[in-house]
Amino acid sequence: MKKPLYSLSTKLLVSIIIWLIGAVSFTGLTLNLSWELENGGVAINDAGSLRKRMYHMAALASQVGQQQDIFREQTDFETVVDRLERINTQSWLNPENGEIHQRLQDIRLTSRQIIEQFLKAANTGDLSLALLHRTQDFITQIDALVKAIEIQNTKNIRLLRLFQFILIGMVIFSAFVAIFFLGRLVIRPLDILKTGIQKISHGDLAARVIPISHDEFGEVSDGFNQMAANLSDLYDNLELKVKEKTLALEEKNHELQLLYEITAFLHESQTQENMAKGFLKYIMDICQAKAGSIRILEKGKKQLDYISSIGLPESLVNSETAAPSEKILGGISAHQSNIIIQHIDPNDPQFRDAGLLPFDHSVIFYIRHNLKDIGILTLYFEHDHHLTEQDIRLIETLTNQLGVSIENQRWALLEKQLGIVEERNLMAQGLHDSIAQSLSFLNMQVQMLENALREHNREQALENLKFIQEGVQESYDDVRELLLNFRTRINQEDFPQAVQSVINRFQKQVNIPVDLHISDSESQLNIEQQLQAVFILQEALSNVRKHAQARHVRVDICNNDDFVMTIDDDGVGFDAQTLLSKKDRHVGMGIMHERAARANGNVSISSPHARKGTRVMLTIPISGAKRSTP
Repeated sequence: MKKPLYSLSTKLLVSIIIWLIGAVSFTGLTLNLSWELENGGVAINDAGSLRKRMYHMAALASQVGQQQDIFREQTDFETVVDRLERINTQSWLNPENGEIHQRLQDIRLTSRQIIEQFLKAANTGDLSLALLHRTQDFITQIDALVKAIEIQNTKNIRLLRLFQFILIGMVIFSAFVAIFFLGRLVIRPLDILKTGIQKISHGDLAARVIPISHDEFGEVSDGFNQMAANLSDLYDNLELKVKEKTLALEEKNHELQLLYEITAFLHESQTQENMAKGFLKYIMDICQAKAGSIRILEKGKKQLDYISSIGLPESLVNSETAAPSEKILGGISAHQSNIIIQHIDPNDPQFRDAGLLPFDHSVIFYIRHNLKDIGILTLYFEHDHHLTEQDIRLIETLTNQLGVSIENQRWALLEKQLGIVEERNLMAQGLHDSIAQSLSFLNMQVQMLENALREHNREQALENLKFIQEGVQESYDDVRELLLNFRTRINQEDFPQAVQSVINRFQKQVNIPVDLHISDSESQLNIEQQLQAVFILQEALSNVRKHAQARHVRVDICNNDDFVMTIDDDGVGFDAQTLLSKKDRHVGMGIMHERAARANGNVSISSPHARKGTRVMLTIPISGAKRSTP
């Protein structure tokens, strides 16, 4: 593993930091020296200006009444001296030059004395020769100050050149150091790796590289050696590796084939018992078990129901069937994944009485659906047989598939039962709508016939008898129509034929012509929606037969963006308000609306020509048809 202190990135980072510190330090020194030289130039100019100011005050002292000008010059003189003091004390390399400081103090003291004599001489305008000699000596002091400042400035110039030479040397030294480390840390390791790669490419799989450092290139060298070793191992054992991979691939293909075959078997239409027995045979063949059983936990029960077994004695089957789900087997000796392994003790009377002595141990797999246990699969082995992880994983996958199939069968059964209940409800509604009124009418006619016979009114009795005969015939026709309607079956390819069959049956009953127009024979509805559409057509034609007194009927079916079926007749029509008030009592209308809702559509009933004729329109969106496709 790479050590951080010896890594190439750490070495480069440290080198860059050291070089950066040196470069910034010497660059800062040269920059400060340039400022020092700039201040030195200003100091030399200011010190030289002191001589001019002193000569100017001497000239002013030779004139009478120039005291104010002398005072002004004295103030400027003091200002220049103060500035020279600040420059001298602000030096970075030499914070305070003692010689310059002493000369500035002497000049300040002497200048005040001489300027005081200048002020006295300005009163009379008489400048003595002694004062002029003293002034000349003072000028010499100023010259000495200027000379000292120039010497200091010259030292700074030499120091600046020294730092610049050091910078040049550091750059040259850094270049040589960079070249050295680049060759040692990068180029040489790369050359070694390049040589190793060339040997490998020429077939020398025994070639190895010697790591010369503990940095990233050392790790790359170790990786190269590992790669070369793996290549050598693969080359030396290529045939064995190919055989191992081929065997693993064959096992995987066999596993996938079994999974596909058993899954296809589970999805076949068959009873639960046949499915369980066939599945159990597959599993016993996979793991070479001598016996097995499948038990399912039904909803609402606390016991497992036996549904299939192979190779087990009847006594064991009966005992297992009655066993509670939480006490399937006792004495669990090991757990592996979601299976239970139980070793069968021949001295245990429980196993001896159940007839399990021929078996060495049993393995229980849970049958699950949506992470819920719905049953168990038990396998029995005669000898010490260890299931591989691959076998366990395959059987667990298959038991999950079995759980899905069992639950699908349960849901299919529930759905079938629900469909039967719904159809019975619709049949009951249809019987009520078609026969209840006729029976009520017949009951009333029977009562009237009874009264007529009691009163010996022959004409009234004959009339009531005629009404009874007509009512019985009408009831017979209604029952026959309902029986024919409920026998209707739809296939995907013959929806138009089913519609035509309904129309033909209607025409035979009432002898009313019907025009059928289908815009596109290819229906986009699924089987259930087609069946509901046919039922609605039957109900609409039944209403025409009973109530419309029509002479002509037209049926239009459009299969464009939406499925639209329209039934128009030229009968007596109806009043919308009257129909709305009877909506809850009119079972036929309720049946049509209910069937339209089951097809994800809607139905409308109207009398468009002022109580002349009736229109029934069924609309099913194609998107709704696709959503409800089973």
